[in-house]
Amino acid sequence: MLPAGLLANAQGIAALPGLLLVGWQSPLTDKRFQVYVDGTPAQVTEHARQRMMLVEYEHVHPAAIEVIWVDLEDQYRDVSGQLTGFSSADGAHAIMHLPRLSRWPRASRVHLYGDGGMGSIDYSRALQSRPLWPNPLDSWGFGLDAFGGGDFGYSGTGAVGWGKGGFGIGEMGFDADELVLATEALPAGVYQFAVQLTDEFGNLDGSPTEIFTIGIDPIPAEPALRIESYDDVNDELRLEIRS
Repeated sequence: MLPAGLLANAQGIAALPGLLLVGWQSPLTDKRFQVYVDGTPAQVTEHARQRMMLVEYEHVHPAAIEVIWVDLEDQYRDVSGQLTGFSSADGAHAIMHLPRLSRWPRASRVHLYGDGGMGSIDYSRALQSRPLWPNPLDSWGFGLDAFGGGDFGYSGTGAVGWGKGGFGIGEMGFDADELVLATEALPAGVYQFAVQLTDEFGNLDGSPTEIFTIGIDPIPAEPALRIESYDDVNDELRLEIRS
């Protein structure tokens, strides 16, 4: 809750009931964020980098706060009917980011392997397998643009664009596309993953195998809250919290 102000000795004046400052973190820069209180729309961000806002809530009982991202065209659409609330799988996904460079052939496929938390990667069965370039126009290079319209030896129409991808890991003058691989929800533990590229005939294309070691933290149990008492004279609420 927000204090109504500070005294000269830095002590806070009684908190303002019914107002809550909600903050969160996200790397997304092209979305809007909606905040729901007890399953009801409360606020929506005004710009893509906003990560904090004030919301109202019923201060006489614990409130469930949910923050979700939506596309710009859906920023005012109520999606409360699709919210599932707290899940034991929240935050338990391994997410890997790799540069997707133009020098890799358009017919390449990317394969993700894992060790299942056992310490030895199983290359006999891929967890995921998909085209590196789902659409030929995703790639860029010689012959994919009006001849002579790009840098020397290259055409640039299909490039991800300056400032749009992984800065500094693309070819000269271009940022690199990012390939994002995400797993299913995983139990707590330490996992190893390997990413390999194959050519159109299924052979390894010579690119080095990328190895990732990712730790999945235990998901904390949702605390059990119970209202112990409420003093409406002094506007004080006492809660019992059991972990």
